[in-house]
Amino acid sequence: FSERRIPSSVREMHGFGVNTFKLINARGEAFYAKFHWVCDQGIRTLDQATANKLAGADPDYALRDLIVNIAKGNYPSWTLKFQVMSLQEALKVKFNVLDATKTWPHGQFPLIEIGRMTLNRNVDNYFAQVEQLAFAPANMVPGIEPSPDKMLLGRMISYPDAQRYRLGVNYADIPVNRFARPAVTPTHCDGITYTGNAHCGNPNYLPMKYNGQFLDHEQHMQGRFNFTQDDIFSQPRALYTKVLSDHSKRTLAKNIADHMAQVTRKEIVARVLTHFGHIDQRLRRDVENCLSKAPPKS
Repeated sequence: FSERRIPSSVREMHGFGVNTFKLINARGEAFYAKFHWVCDQGIRTLDQATANKLAGADPDYALRDLIVNIAKGNYPSWTLKFQVMSLQEALKVKFNVLDATKTWPHGQFPLIEIGRMTLNRNVDNYFAQVEQLAFAPANMVPGIEPSPDKMLLGRMISYPDAQRYRLGVNYADIPVNRFARPAVTPTHCDGITYTGNAHCGNPNYLPMKYNGQFLDHEQHMQGRFNFTQDDIFSQPRALYTKVLSDHSKRTLAKNIADHMAQVTRKEIVARVLTHFGHIDQRLRRDVENCLSKAPPKS
């Protein structure tokens, strides 16, 4: 709802891993991490009125901007950085490090540069290279593992499930999705749209008496996080009071009120305003004032 919510183009926006991942070093030690794509072009945004106009008059604006600039040689790039936190530090911070809505303070957990991604050519076949593309957070390289982040664990199931429905059971064998290195999955073969890769040949069911047996992962449970005691207001309060300018605060209140204007149940409005008051009383007052000036509900 802030001024930074609508990027001016794909080339002028940051990217965020959102979820918390787990890194394993050469000694087998585990650390939590968050990944960031930092835009090298800087960021620019659109106001709501301009975005509404483009959505109706030129809905392909962002896609065309990216394709045209790459064709001209204006290659956009992003620097990949990550934040790292030890498991011991995770127990001491005042927020739930596995909560996707929380940010890790950069002063305490600075961004560490890993590399850079540059988009230097457009696709040759939009269907084969874009529409058949299947991203999934379950696809991880050695050394990166899932954390107990519940949203990440859910996404690891739902993404491949949707892709099996959209692209078929062998979606990972489609050229654009194929692993850069052969994957050791001797039971993942056959079925609809099977392409006949050489690594198959074993039965594709379990249990079986042939080779390819799997070892169970040893699991440990330390305890459950009591989310009812989680601090959900400190970070929004810091953003509102220490980062946003007066103009940004007014824009935030108006954008929120524009969405709330269609809510007809007064108890829901009152509950939401109470939450805004926990962040800052000015935010509550500004949203209330904008709601009082909103057009009648349809």
